[in-house]
Amino acid sequence: MSFKDLFTKRSLNFSSITYSSEYETPKSSKRNQLLISLITIGILTSVISAGTYAYFSDTETSSGNSMTAGSLDLKVFNPTTQLWVDNPAVPALVTITDMKPLYDKWSQPMYLKVVDNPAKLWVRITNVTCVTNGVTEPEAATGDPTNWLPNVTRFQFKVDGIVGNIMWMNAYIGTWLPLTTTTVGGQHVIVEQYFQLFDTAGNEYQSDQCIFDEQFLALQTNDDSNPNIPCITTLGLTFTKKATSFPESDVFEINGDRYITKQLNEGNSALQLEMDYTPSAGDVIEYDVDYLSGSGNHMSRIVINGNYLDEHCWEVWNGSGCGAIGYWNGVHGFGDELGTYHMKVVFSNTGVEVTATTPSNAVKEAAMNITSPASFGVESHSGHNGLFHFDYYNFRVISCNDW
Repeated sequence: MSFKDLFTKRSLNFSSITYSSEYETPKSSKRNQLLISLITIGILTSVISAGTYAYFSDTETSSGNSMTAGSLDLKVFNPTTQLWVDNPAVPALVTITDMKPLYDKWSQPMYLKVVDNPAKLWVRITNVTCVTNGVTEPEAATGDPTNWLPNVTRFQFKVDGIVGNIMWMNAYIGTWLPLTTTTVGGQHVIVEQYFQLFDTAGNEYQSDQCIFDEQFLALQTNDDSNPNIPCITTLGLTFTKKATSFPESDVFEINGDRYITKQLNEGNSALQLEMDYTPSAGDVIEYDVDYLSGSGNHMSRIVINGNYLDEHCWEVWNGSGCGAIGYWNGVHGFGDELGTYHMKVVFSNTGVEVTATTPSNAVKEAAMNITSPASFGVESHSGHNGLFHFDYYNFRVISCNDW
């Protein structure tokens, strides 16, 4: 048998080291056994040799390694205890008294310090609550219990002697404002605040008082985010006058951001304004209504997708009834109290929730179903015997990704 025949007529199984042969002879069987033995030895030798190769090596160990995060801790100086403190030991730092129109008032200096790392500092005014705080004879003579001082208050910050922009307080309540772009870690900054009643503040504001919180925020210097995001406040909103089935009211004027509506002669009338902005889920619309006068049947109401809140509200809280301001065969749900109402309208995918804060700080609430996106508007309306004077102003939309 040739060498070729040996490999064409044999079947080898190395897993059990067996073989089979169709044409085996005693002589060829011995040769084959010898060949298989040599192959097996060669394989085993190759495997053993591969495992015995070695190179020089050495191992050393560094022990006790660590990672430690830096710190960014904002401190406020307490002038009473003479200590740098955190919440809840941060005291009231702003006390402004005897405010008068066009008189400048500066707060006492406050001191802020960031421990360990440099940072950017921000500030915002929140949780504003205003009260009448007594009524003087000149204030009573105005017949206007208005007490929302931020409407007529301008303010600014001075940081380490550098004076910032003058702003209307009411427009920036709840908004983070930058104080510094870089504050060296361990060094303090001096913050002073300026407040001024503007010359539009008349006797109706005498002795009124507002209490508010100030929040301070420190961000590391390479953080380019804006703390007002995900919420963005849009000001300077405009409106389009919409036709209704009633004659248009006698007076419609625009003075700055104030929309003035009046019915001077008894009779059915309406003046409807639709915002040139389409609110969507997560948006909040806030504005103020000055209810200056009214008699007979008259109201100020909200219009959403062409529907009136006072006719379609499905749920109310605080026993307020459905939501409109004024009188229509009885006092309406948001009241018939002259003065300034602060309105807040919160939009979801399927409805709106409306909160009205009355001139006496009572809170009235109502809600209605809607489809989104929605249109938003306000309407001043009188019946056959009605007169009114409603002004609308301070409109702003707060858009949030996660309200």
